Amino acid sequence: MRRLVLFLFFLLFLFPLILISAPAAQANNFLTRADNAPAPQMRPNMAVPVNLGYVGPPEFPTTTEKWIDIDLTEQRLVAYEGTRPVRAFIISSGLPATPTVTGTFRIWVRTPRQTMSGPGYSLPNVQWVQYFYKDYGLHGAYWHNNWGQPMSRGCINMRNEDAEWLYKWAMPEWNGEQGWLYPTEENATIVVVRK
Repeated sequence: MRRLVLFLFFLLFLFPLILISAPAAQANNFLTRADNAPAPQMRPNMAVPVNLGYVGPPEFPTTTEKWIDIDLTEQRLVAYEGTRPVRAFIISSGLPATPTVTGTFRIWVRTPRQTMSGPGYSLPNVQWVQYFYKDYGLHGAYWHNNWGQPMSRGCINMRNEDAEWLYKWAMPEWNGEQGWLYPTEENATIVVVRK
């Protein structure tokens, strides 16, 4: 019985610490970076590597296009090219009172920066915004660091550098143009939001 308790302690408490201290390239070994750049080091605010215990999507909406899988239960976003995962991020989705919509959508408009405001808030310079359903969007969030926890009014919050990577990956022909950018058929990226 004592060995079982020690083994469980190792699995639940020590093993995740070992994984966190391992190089990110080992921790993220199921992902192949599209740009072949070295994988970033684990961020201290992440409890576990992005792939530990992660179960991929139950089905793929496409086997040829780029698409984005958002798992609200896991608070995780994975960028796919067909059936191949390219990069994964921990996100913050909508709070219980303002949940993130679920379903399959396509990005319908983008902007590299905007002011977001509504009842009780005004957020200037929100970066790397990609709307996928009405006013639900993927974007950078500089006002919190509580990744992996619902924090938004329905949007998908990401670290600015993660949101920038996703923006440029989803719209690779972007030339630095500002303002509202409407996608073409080729880059109206599919977004699947699920629980």
